[in-house]
Amino acid sequence: MWIAVDVDNTVANTNLELVRRFGVPLNKYPAPEVPPGFFNTEEGMRLLQRAEPFPRAAETLKTLADLGYRIAYISSRPGDALFLTVRWLQKHGFPADQVLCGLDRQGEGGGGHERTAGRGSL
Repeated sequence: MWIAVDVDNTVANTNLELVRRFGVPLNKYPAPEVPPGFFNTEEGMRLLQRAEPFPRAAETLKTLADLGYRIAYISSRPGDALFLTVRWLQKHGFPADQVLCGLDRQGEGGGGHERTAGRGSL
């Protein structure tokens, strides 16, 4: 059985980095202070890399993986962010069987990218 998990503001505290960078209010979305296409820029990619994981998120997903669940991360991050997203998950000890980036709000992968791996090899 699969469990699908969003990355930003589910396991990665991306909003905290947006507050630090832009001073955005967290009660407005999308925040007007964040320029369109920001996450496609080098600065946007660095911000994604700096995000800290939420406490116990990795441990919780490891427990589910140990129980036999397959873990997929699905994100509307740009497709070009796939590699850094996979590296971020590895760095912070998240189990991952599949990572998808570049999906639009309807879940369609217009230009999306994915990476699939066997258990523990991503």
